[in-house]
Amino acid sequence: LTPSQLLAAMVQAFDRARDVVLAVDAAWSQWEPNLLQWGAELRSIQQQAIALKISAPELTHLEAELQQMQQQIESDPLGTTAIGDNWVQAIANVKTRLEQAAAQKIHLRDRLQQARDRLAHLKQLQTQATAAIAEFHAKILEPTVALPVPNEDTIEALAKWLERLQTKAAEGGSNAAILDAVALGLGNWQKQAQSAIETAQTAIATSQHHLQLRQELRGRLDALKAKALAKGKAEDRELSDLAVRAKQLLYSRPTPMKQAAELVTAYERRLNDRYSNPR
Repeated sequence: LTPSQLLAAMVQAFDRARDVVLAVDAAWSQWEPNLLQWGAELRSIQQQAIALKISAPELTHLEAELQQMQQQIESDPLGTTAIGDNWVQAIANVKTRLEQAAAQKIHLRDRLQQARDRLAHLKQLQTQATAAIAEFHAKILEPTVALPVPNEDTIEALAKWLERLQTKAAEGGSNAAILDAVALGLGNWQKQAQSAIETAQTAIATSQHHLQLRQELRGRLDALKAKALAKGKAEDRELSDLAVRAKQLLYSRPTPMKQAAELVTAYERRLNDRYSNPR
């Protein structure tokens, strides 16, 4: 070799060595903060899995891979890029799965709480419906009205059913299949509970309607008697007889509603006829 050729070869070799040293330094500068960030993210996800009681065995494997990357970066920092990309994708997949599992558990927990609230509401309605039905039968005589009677056995069965669903949800942990089964059972439970609620509400509404109608008839009779008094018809024998009979029925227990309503209507018709055609 001539001195010039030797110098050129040395410069070329130096440039290659310099490029490698700079690339290694850049890789170390890049990977060090990445490893710190990934380690913190891994610990955070591990704590989340523990808090949610969700099994994530792949986290152990990812932790081992992270340690392996740390060792590889020290020996071959330029060959770690592909491994790092795969690890980032894998930890992202685990995080997504945990988030979905957590959302599923939270949603199911909220639905179970709503079911407990609904059951408590149903029990209150049952008490109100029982009292309303008793008052209806004590004060109203209406054979054509059939009140739906809430069933105590139905409420007890719903309570036991809900308890089984809660136990299964607690035992299922993060098992998606079990949680899905609980969610399905809870949907069927809600339908049965809603049906029982509607039965109790119908019983309460029907009872209150007829009790209010009884009060309205009383008020209507009083208003008609006041009108008759104002027009000087209070002592009309037929009107007086209708008023006495209507009052007796409306203040008796139970009140025959159809007959009482007919008497009040007859009183009003008689009063209006007498007023329109005075004798």
